[in-house]
Amino acid sequence: MLNILKKNNHIKIFLIVLVLLFQTSFLISQERALSFELKKSPFKDNYWFLDTNNKGLKNADVSLNIKFNYLNKKNSYQIEIVSLDSKNKKIYIGESYFKKKLSDDKFLQIGKYYRNYSNYLNDSLSSGHMIISHNAQPIPKIGFFVSKDIKKLSKVNFDFGISHGHFSRDKEVLEKYGEWQYRKSPLLHEKFIYVNIVKKNYELSLGLVHNVMWAGATPGRNFPITIRNYSKVFFSGDGYDEGGSHQNALGNHIGIWDFSIIKKNNNQIMKIYYQHIFEDTSGLRFANLHDGLWGAELVNYLPNTNFLIEYLVTSNQLRDPPYVRERYYTNYQYKLGWSYKGYSLGNPYIDYLSVDPIDVIHFGIKSKILSNDIILKLARKTTVNDSWDYKVSIQKKFTEDLIFSIFIVNNNNDESVGMTFSGNF
Repeated sequence: MLNILKKNNHIKIFLIVLVLLFQTSFLISQERALSFELKKSPFKDNYWFLDTNNKGLKNADVSLNIKFNYLNKKNSYQIEIVSLDSKNKKIYIGESYFKKKLSDDKFLQIGKYYRNYSNYLNDSLSSGHMIISHNAQPIPKIGFFVSKDIKKLSKVNFDFGISHGHFSRDKEVLEKYGEWQYRKSPLLHEKFIYVNIVKKNYELSLGLVHNVMWAGATPGRNFPITIRNYSKVFFSGDGYDEGGSHQNALGNHIGIWDFSIIKKNNNQIMKIYYQHIFEDTSGLRFANLHDGLWGAELVNYLPNTNFLIEYLVTSNQLRDPPYVRERYYTNYQYKLGWSYKGYSLGNPYIDYLSVDPIDVIHFGIKSKILSNDIILKLARKTTVNDSWDYKVSIQKKFTEDLIFSIFIVNNNNDESVGMTFSGNF
């Protein structure tokens, strides 16, 4: 690994820049952190747990991730830089943003970031959120968020957010299709509202999340940016095509009803959740039955152990066409569907170029044994004849801030070994 670092000047340059930035922050910051992860992966491709939920980055022989965080009473910053040493050396800006606190219950965020809802979800163990997971790179956007208590109902509070984002023309898929799929980049409209009830050691939450890909231009069509069109996007109004079901609303719509229950008892936490997916009003009314992500996580029910189980259901998306014809993540106007830079934005098991239903059982376990962290992720499709995909990691702490880990991943009968070295300063 040291030889690789010596040969890659771009890695050394960013290391120097971030170290200088970190040292300067000592003069002005109240809380700051600089972390890195150096990973050596197998040379082969098609390992499920390396190719998915990897922040939209193709698995590389060697990768270096550097993250800098800064926080004071009013503002917070994050800068994430990833360098890949593969056939084509590339540097990516990961989840990087500026967050401005406007008041105790309001903040503004701008940059490349994932989401500010479904905070119960353990992204490191989950198969992936239904709307915005860590499978693709974060979309650049600006958002406004509010968390409001109800004075007359002390146990009830609301969370609300609205964001405006910008997709790319997806140069990454140009070679695959031989032509641009977007002549102009589409835009993103995102909003959510949650009502939360906190009573003793229980927290119940019900949320509605609505995302829309709109505007831009495809090879065969232009979608103008107007106030009228934005109002249609906001309220799911009909688009250019008349007739048919409400799937012909202007733009590519996707949303979830988000249910969660959290119970806390000392250091034990139990989470039960369901993300019901919809892409038109039939799914909004649960005409696609129980499709979505069902999950549960137990924390410290066994000492120092997180146990997560999820079941992904998509088998009802075409159960009664044309009334129920959801076609998750796909769209007849935006041919790349619910994706960004060649990766599904939501759960990676749902193919944004296919309508084939697929159900999946997924396990995630993290446990501490003899001061070592053991992490296991295990999954298989249940609607087809499939084998188990898995990744097993063993992490050893040299100090509180320096960690070495070795992992094993499989692809059918093929197994390979990789390793990471990470630390905090």
